[in-house]
Amino acid sequence: MSKQQTAKRSPREGGQGAQSQKESREESREESRGETREELKRRVERLEVRSAFQEQLAQELSDQIYELHGVIGALKGELEALKRRAEEGEEAPSLGPALDPPPHY
Repeated sequence: MSKQQTAKRSPREGGQGAQSQKESREESREESRGETREELKRRVERLEVRSAFQEQLAQELSDQIYELHGVIGALKGELEALKRRAEEGEEAPSLGPALDPPPHY
């Protein structure tokens, strides 16, 4: 087979010319944008690191929201208990001697 026939064979026929031309076109496109394969690898790596950081941050925020949801539930329960006691006319519990008003008030 002559060189011309080998170059004209399609990739399905086992020709290597088409594949190398495709790679050559991809490389020239990358180079025309001023990016080499190494630069693209670095960019992808930075994006992967950023993505991992954001996933970790999202999980930490989700955990904090879950924890605060429990705290809010407990505070709502305490508030309802205080409201019931106030409606029933009970005196509020003493806050301790440091917070009690002086006797002359």
